[in-house]
Amino acid sequence: MPRYVVSYDLLGEEGERNNDYSELDRKLGADPFNAKRLLHSVWGLSSNSTLDSLYSDIFTISEFRINDRLVVVQIDDIIAHKPINKASSF
Repeated sequence: MPRYVVSYDLLGEEGERNNDYSELDRKLGADPFNAKRLLHSVWGLSSNSTLDSLYSDIFTISEFRINDRLVVVQIDDIIAHKPINKASSF
Protein backbone atom coordinates (compact mmCIF):
# COMPACT_ATOMS: atom_id res chain seq x y z
CA MET A 1 0.00 0.00 0.00
CA PRO A 2 1.44 3.42 -0.92
CA ARG A 3 2.69 5.62 1.90
CA TYR A 4 2.35 9.38 2.08
CA VAL A 5 3.58 12.32 4.12
CA VAL A 6 1.18 15.23 4.62
CA SER A 7 2.28 18.65 5.87
CA TYR A 8 0.41 21.92 6.22
CA ASP A 9 0.60 25.49 7.47
CA LEU A 10 -2.64 27.17 8.48
CA LEU A 11 -1.90 30.85 8.02
CA GLY A 12 -5.34 32.44 7.93
CA GLU A 13 -6.77 35.17 5.77
CA GLU A 14 -4.09 37.75 6.53
CA GLY A 15 -1.15 35.31 6.50
CA GLU A 16 -0.86 35.16 10.31
CA ARG A 17 -0.14 31.75 11.78
CA ASN A 18 -3.31 30.10 13.07
CA ASN A 19 -2.32 27.76 15.89
CA ASP A 20 -5.69 26.00 16.00
CA TYR A 21 -4.90 22.89 14.02
CA SER A 22 -7.20 20.74 16.17
CA GLU A 23 -9.99 20.16 13.62
CA LEU A 24 -7.64 19.14 10.82
CA ASP A 25 -5.51 17.08 13.23
CA ARG A 26 -8.59 15.22 14.49
CA LYS A 27 -9.78 14.48 10.96
CA LEU A 28 -6.37 13.25 9.78
CA GLY A 29 -6.06 10.91 12.77
CA ALA A 30 -9.52 9.37 12.20
CA ASP A 31 -11.09 7.26 9.45
CA PRO A 32 -10.55 7.10 6.56
CA PHE A 33 -7.01 8.50 6.90
CA ASN A 34 -5.81 7.05 10.24
CA ALA A 35 -2.67 9.14 9.88
CA LYS A 36 0.10 9.18 12.48
CA ARG A 37 1.60 12.49 13.59
CA LEU A 38 5.33 12.67 12.90
CA LEU A 39 5.92 16.36 13.75
CA HIS A 40 3.58 19.18 14.78
CA SER A 41 2.01 19.58 11.34
CA VAL A 42 3.55 16.59 9.54
CA TRP A 43 1.65 13.31 9.30
CA GLY A 44 2.29 9.92 7.74
CA LEU A 45 -0.34 7.57 6.37
CA SER A 46 -0.89 4.59 4.10
CA SER A 47 -3.64 4.68 1.51
CA ASN A 48 -4.70 2.96 -1.70
CA SER A 49 -5.71 6.40 -3.02
CA THR A 50 -3.74 8.08 -5.77
CA LEU A 51 -1.66 11.11 -4.84
CA ASP A 52 -4.14 13.46 -6.56
CA SER A 53 -7.14 11.82 -4.91
CA LEU A 54 -5.58 11.88 -1.43
CA TYR A 55 -4.63 15.55 -1.84
CA SER A 56 -8.22 16.39 -2.86
CA ASP A 57 -9.68 14.39 0.02
CA ILE A 58 -7.47 16.13 2.59
CA PHE A 59 -8.07 19.55 1.05
CA THR A 60 -11.86 19.09 1.29
CA ILE A 61 -11.97 17.90 4.94
CA SER A 62 -10.77 21.24 6.22
CA GLU A 63 -11.65 24.82 5.41
CA PHE A 64 -8.35 25.77 3.83
CA ARG A 65 -8.11 29.51 3.26
CA ILE A 66 -6.27 31.34 0.52
CA ASN A 67 -2.98 31.68 2.50
CA ASP A 68 -2.97 28.14 3.96
CA ARG A 69 -0.49 25.59 2.62
CA LEU A 70 -0.80 21.85 2.01
CA VAL A 71 1.79 19.37 0.75
CA VAL A 72 1.15 15.67 0.11
CA VAL A 73 4.14 13.53 -0.94
CA GLN A 74 4.18 9.85 -1.87
CA ILE A 75 7.24 8.17 -0.36
CA ASP A 76 9.14 4.91 -0.69
CA ASP A 77 10.95 5.10 2.64
CA ILE A 78 11.48 7.48 5.54
CA ILE A 79 14.06 8.12 8.25
CA ALA A 80 13.22 10.42 11.14
CA HIS A 81 14.92 11.75 14.29
CA LYS A 82 12.62 11.77 17.33
CA PRO A 83 9.26 11.78 15.55
CA ILE A 84 6.15 11.89 17.72
CA ASN A 85 5.13 8.46 16.35
CA LYS A 86 7.49 5.94 14.78
CA ALA A 87 7.99 6.66 11.11
CA SER A 88 7.47 2.95 10.45
CA SER A 89 4.03 2.98 12.14
CA PHE A 90 2.07 3.97 9.05
